[in-house]
Amino acid sequence: MEVIFRAHIKKAANQLGYEIVLSDSISGESIVCSDVRDFSTKIEQMGLAYKGTIDQVIWSKDDDLHPLILDNIRLEMMHEEQEIKGES
Repeated sequence: MEVIFRAHIKKAANQLGYEIVLSDSISGESIVCSDVRDFSTKIEQMGLAYKGTIDQVIWSKDDDLHPLILDNIRLEMMHEEQEIKGES
């Protein structure tokens, strides 16, 4: 069984910033993440159901998402990755 999560970036409900809808393709569970740090925590928690093994994360975004938001998310992800590597 291949564990695939989907992460969809969209405008936040309050129209300020963004949110990431994280979905588990096996269980059907979906959860809204308020930022990259929240996403990192929640994907780790959801992955525990599969002993921490996630085979793939498929990313998508709303077509009307401003490119600057994507740039900010990339920077946040790089920062989060550096923090995780620093903990190892």
